[in-house]
Amino acid sequence: MSGAIQSENQNTPEVHTVQIHGQDYPIRVGEDTAKISLYLKWHEEKIFERLKKARMSAEQGDEEGATIDLGGMPWMALPYGMGGRKGMPYMGYRFSLLEASDIILSLRDSNYNEKCINRMLDIGSLVLMCKGSLAKVWLEIKEILRKENAYVFRNVLSRADMAIDIGGYPVLPFVEKFRQNHVVGGGRCNTEYEGAFFSEGRSPTAVTCGRKGRLLWLRIYDKLREMDSSGSCEKQEALAKRLGEQEILTRIEFEIRRNQFQYWNEEFAFSGGEIHTVEDWHSLRADVIGYLMERWIRLTKELPDRKNNHQDMAEEWDVWKGIRNAAVSILKKDKEVELSRPEPPEQDALHLLNQALGCMVNYQAKFKPPVLDHLAGRECAKTFKEFTEAVPDRCEDKYREATIRKNRHKKRKCQQQNQPAPQEEKGNM
Repeated sequence: MSGAIQSENQNTPEVHTVQIHGQDYPIRVGEDTAKISLYLKWHEEKIFERLKKARMSAEQGDEEGATIDLGGMPWMALPYGMGGRKGMPYMGYRFSLLEASDIILSLRDSNYNEKCINRMLDIGSLVLMCKGSLAKVWLEIKEILRKENAYVFRNVLSRADMAIDIGGYPVLPFVEKFRQNHVVGGGRCNTEYEGAFFSEGRSPTAVTCGRKGRLLWLRIYDKLREMDSSGSCEKQEALAKRLGEQEILTRIEFEIRRNQFQYWNEEFAFSGGEIHTVEDWHSLRADVIGYLMERWIRLTKELPDRKNNHQDMAEEWDVWKGIRNAAVSILKKDKEVELSRPEPPEQDALHLLNQALGCMVNYQAKFKPPVLDHLAGRECAKTFKEFTEAVPDRCEDKYREATIRKNRHKKRKCQQQNQPAPQEEKGNM
């Protein structure tokens, strides 16, 4: 993949700009980090023997023996317990792509199971900076798996970090907006906007919004200063290819985790639908950025009128609005890679059965029918009992799913009311 990255860097990408106070600044919009859960089947069962030999060689410090060919590309096995946050430590095998070391493939010693993730793909920031988008990297990874005679039954986007880089514009104005509380938030609770300020001497370098480890987190920081401190020359070169040589580089970065996607899917859907797969994300990422920078958090020109509860009427800061509009426009016009979203399943008998079970279980477990509706409840329970006797495993799964959703709804309601979370109900029938 390094060869592909190098050849792509030889062609200078198109430079986009955003106008701020009458001056044009170069801007880049793209993913910075991604995690993808894979439900994958190897058609060649002997693959596990090769993986085991490579891992044993890695444990013994034999780099040559630890190198394995997967899909025509060399991968290096990581010794168990090494790699830091790279890969999934609970998976028995972890391999780093030699020519793009920030791509880590974690594997279980098992084949496809519709209820169990058996592969995890970690994609780091360097390869995404070089390629420009997650879609390009995902297409190459799928080709590697195809050459290895492996089939991806399903992929689930577990995390996506979206970054907006503005060359030449300082981070100080953003920090000052947060310090002056010129911020309007549309999140679920106040803890989503707990922030921190960072500075070096008297020079502010960063501001965060949201606590680290939460489902959604915003960082605005001086990217060049961060890369200088980490000694990442390769990242500086990759950004220079897209933005030109810059003395100042401000990054606005959103970290989005899987449970945040699930919350959006349950509470509302973007104009194009729900986000589950990489393909879903690629088609909706412009809508997501627009939502995050307009409805989830918005920087205002002056202090909002919070006393009279008119804060939504506060005029938006023109810099924030200009960056948002530019980012959304760039993503919507990005037709370099087209990822087709999978067709919905045909509504055969099994599909209709799942729909019926889902409706009845939600009715019984979540809504708790009132007394006046006891006849409908009894009929629902009777029918569900007949289904249970016919297909017990499927009914058990559906009931457990509904119970999990019910417990999640209770926790969210208690958090909003600042009450202790209730004890979870068991998902057993």
